[in-house]
Amino acid sequence: MNPTRNREGVLSREGDRRRSPLLTVCVLVATSAVSIGGFVYHGVLDALEREPGVLARDEWWRLLTPLLVHDGGWPHLAANAVALVVVGVSVERAFGRRLWLALYLAGGLAGELAGYAWQPRGAGNSVAVCGLAGGLLAALLLGREAKVSAIGAVFVPYWVAALVAYASDSLVVGVGLCALVAPLGFLIARNGLSRPLAVCLGSAELLGALTLLALHDIHGPALLAGALVGAGMLRRNPDGAAPVSAG
Repeated sequence: MNPTRNREGVLSREGDRRRSPLLTVCVLVATSAVSIGGFVYHGVLDALEREPGVLARDEWWRLLTPLLVHDGGWPHLAANAVALVVVGVSVERAFGRRLWLALYLAGGLAGELAGYAWQPRGAGNSVAVCGLAGGLLAALLLGREAKVSAIGAVFVPYWVAALVAYASDSLVVGVGLCALVAPLGFLIARNGLSRPLAVCLGSAELLGALTLLALHDIHGPALLAGALVGAGMLRRNPDGAAPVSAG
């Protein structure tokens, strides 16, 4: 069945919901399986995580393998899994798998490169999720908010606020940022995602990304990389990535 299209020729919300989030599910399953393997056999984590000096030893695969494991135990995996599901499904249903993959890899690679500079030991796929979030940021600022799900639009600012709070090591900052975002979420739930609200959300997320960059937190470069890749691909193709048949 072909996705339903609206007057402007872009995928409608109904068509978006029919698109199977297959890529999100596959990445979630693979990441969870490898991460759990790392919890059980610590050698898996040791072999895949970021580690000082590994790039000098030509272990280039460690630019991406840290995305497959988590060094913070079950809470770390659970938090990133929730973010991947919410943001990943929003991106895949709105813009397709090609853009999803480009955003995930752009955020992951930018975050890992920053990690080797600022935090040379660690692991987790939150930077790749930030690449997806950056794509939604670009969509909001470029006037593509009609294709962004309400839950995705509301979740990303909270996600960025939590990252800023963690990077600044301040619970007060986190609570304050969430309090600032809360009215926007209420307005979206009540009135839908209008253009002014989309600009407010996108601008808040961009400010959060720049704050993370200034704090030398690896999620800042990841968010900005996703936003740049998303903006470039959306400008070339306003409908997003190549059409994907409904699941």
